[in-house]
Amino acid sequence: MLYILAIIFFVGYLPSLVKGIIQKPKILNDLYKERPLEGDVVIRENAVRQLTEEEVFLLKPYLDNEDFISPPYQWQSSLISLDVMRIKSYIEKDYPDESHYDYYYKMGSLRLFFPYHMESRIKGFQNILCDDDIRIKTNCINTAEVVLTRSYAIVVKINNYDLLEAGINLSCRKENQIIEYWQTGKLIPIPLSRAESANETFTQLITEESERVPTFEILNKREKNQFETAIEDRSNSGKLMIGLFVFGVMGLLALEHFQSLVLVAFSIICFILSMIASYIKREIPSEYVNHIKAQIRDNCPVNHQLSIESNFNVFYPEHWKMFLPNNSDVSIDMQAELETAQLLSYGDYLSISEEVKNYGAPKFIYHNVLLAITGLILAVLMFFLTNAGEKLDFTYQILNDLITIRNIDDKNSINKSSIKPQTDYNAIFSGNSSNLKKADIVKSGNYHNEKNSKLLVTTQTIYNFDKKQLFSFSSPILINNCVFLFVILISLINSILIIWKKGSNHLRLEKIISNYKDKFIQDTN
Repeated sequence: MLYILAIIFFVGYLPSLVKGIIQKPKILNDLYKERPLEGDVVIRENAVRQLTEEEVFLLKPYLDNEDFISPPYQWQSSLISLDVMRIKSYIEKDYPDESHYDYYYKMGSLRLFFPYHMESRIKGFQNILCDDDIRIKTNCINTAEVVLTRSYAIVVKINNYDLLEAGINLSCRKENQIIEYWQTGKLIPIPLSRAESANETFTQLITEESERVPTFEILNKREKNQFETAIEDRSNSGKLMIGLFVFGVMGLLALEHFQSLVLVAFSIICFILSMIASYIKREIPSEYVNHIKAQIRDNCPVNHQLSIESNFNVFYPEHWKMFLPNNSDVSIDMQAELETAQLLSYGDYLSISEEVKNYGAPKFIYHNVLLAITGLILAVLMFFLTNAGEKLDFTYQILNDLITIRNIDDKNSINKSSIKPQTDYNAIFSGNSSNLKKADIVKSGNYHNEKNSKLLVTTQTIYNFDKKQLFSFSSPILINNCVFLFVILISLINSILIIWKKGSNHLRLEKIISNYKDKFIQDTN
């Protein structure tokens, strides 16, 4: 009898004895060989459950194809077991090589691999690197369910986001369904793939999400009215306007070398066509507006958007943000553009149409900015390439009788006596007056009332400058001066218009906000 009992005892405890003798697989030791960092909280619950059939199906691509595994992870083709382990800890990014951007995700000492971009649901990451540590760590504890391979753990659930939802891309597919509903007003079922249709769990999950009715209701659709379209800048690209303006300026500059009325006519035509081009409005196709009833789930003032569905937002003008609640328990009438989801009205008071009716449309500055920048660039180019600054200075000197003009026939025979006796000069300017570079100072004790003056010497008697000839049509200096001042004037005028329009728009918004405040105060009273 004792012999039989001994045999039963030996058989019953044999598995435990074998487990105690045989070492744990080396890979498990490797997975936990690093101690958690000091201060880390790591809670492990081994084998909370087994992988489901659907999870095994979704993990198969990551086990069968190494292309699905990104570096620095080393691809593993199998799992150690189907046991799912739950871990609660901080998550950090661990860079094995400081010179590379590749990193591991880690919980304590365990490396984590996130399939299907599940890392997007990690909570608490701050995109800040410490000076003395290349690791980035979450500022809160995350909960993950994982299965083990020989070198890393594959995450099958992170916080409330599980592998099934990530693998079948349910959130994105629901978002696409909502967008289609917004566009058409019809809730079209989410299509299933052949593999999903063959799996009861997948089919149920997708069907339930597909049949979930959006939290907002589309009442009707209409075209935008004239007041709502008035807030859009219909200015064309401005390329034709700027091109014609530049050609006109080039035509005037050519007059400096080729005196011709044809060039004048060409430039005038270019300027006229440029003005006409600036008034051409771009065609805007018919735009539609959705009239909806919706509750506000969340208000994000930074991005000027209201969440009216878990994965759908509408956007509002910046000056409305002080009048919109953070959330609402009741459905509110709203009207929003079909294409951009930009709110055009909210409730009984906020309305773009009423703003335009009462305070006019905003003023647009796009073409003014283009002309101001183009004029400035042309002025700078003329200043350096055509010596426009020196030519303006030369004109000023002549108009104020500060330059004495002498004409000689042979520049090679110039000497002191040929200019004026007892004159001590530094140098003499010579050459075509359309290419003026220098007018040197002539010092004379008996000349020009004993004051310093400037002496211009030219070897071409055709440029015998006096005030009348300086202002003649054929004067190249006059042409250059006029074109230079013209482009500066265009840039200056448009800069002033930009400032004026911005100020006008600011004053307009102040009046609109003041009016809304009065309405809300009256409603509250």
